Amino acid sequence: TFIEPEQFEARMARLKRSGRPVLPLGEAVERLEHNDLPDAAVVITIDDGWVSTLTHMLPVLEALELPATLYATSWYVQHRLPVINVAVDYLRSAAGRGDIDPGSETRKIEALPMDERLAALRAFGAGLGIGEKWLENRQFELMTADELAEARARGLDIQLHPHRHVEIGQNVSALPQELAENRAYLVEALGTSGIDHFCFPSGSFHPDARAMLVRAGI
Repeated sequence: TFIEPEQFEARMARLKRSGRPVLPLGEAVERLEHNDLPDAAVVITIDDGWVSTLTHMLPVLEALELPATLYATSWYVQHRLPVINVAVDYLRSAAGRGDIDPGSETRKIEALPMDERLAALRAFGAGLGIGEKWLENRQFELMTADELAEARARGLDIQLHPHRHVEIGQNVSALPQELAENRAYLVEALGTSGIDHFCFPSGSFHPDARAMLVRAGI
C-alpha cells in the first residue's frame, strides 16, 4: 500500500525522462474514444486521498510538471478518523506481531461507537509498545475537505471513489448510494460539479455496475 517518498520520486523522474506523453485523465479518455492516443501514452492515477498525497506526492508531480488524478474516498474524512484497518495492520507489523489477526482487531474497534474508536486504536498501539508518531503525522488519515480543495487548486484532478470504500464486486447494490454520497461531499469540498470519472476500489468490479454508472453520468 505504501512506498518511501524517495521511491515515488525516482519512479516519476524515470517516467519524465522516458519521454512518454503523460496526459490528464479527461484528455486521455476523450482521445481513447477517438482512437487518437499518442504512442505509449500514460495517465497517473492515485487512490483514496491519503494526507501523504498532498505532503509528499503532489510536490513531486508539480516539480516534474506531471498531471495526475486522485480518486478520493470520503467517509473517513467526514469522521476525522485514521483508516482503522490500515493503521491496525501497520501497528501489528511494526511490533513484529504476525500472530495478531488484523481483521479481527479491526472488527473489534469498528464495532465500537464512533467516538470511542480512536481511543481504542491508540490503546491497541500502546499495548504493542508502538509510539504515536503515526498519529501525529497523520500517516493513516485522508485529506480534509480544505486539503482536497488546496490540491485541486494546485492542479491535482479530483474524481470519484466509493464513499465508504465498499468493494463493488461484493456489494454492487450499494454503488448508487456510494456514488451519491461521495459526489455530494466532493462537490461541496471543491466547489465544482465537474466530477464524472470513477475508480473501482481494489479492482472489485461487477457487470451490473456499468448501467448504474451510466445513470449517474459517469
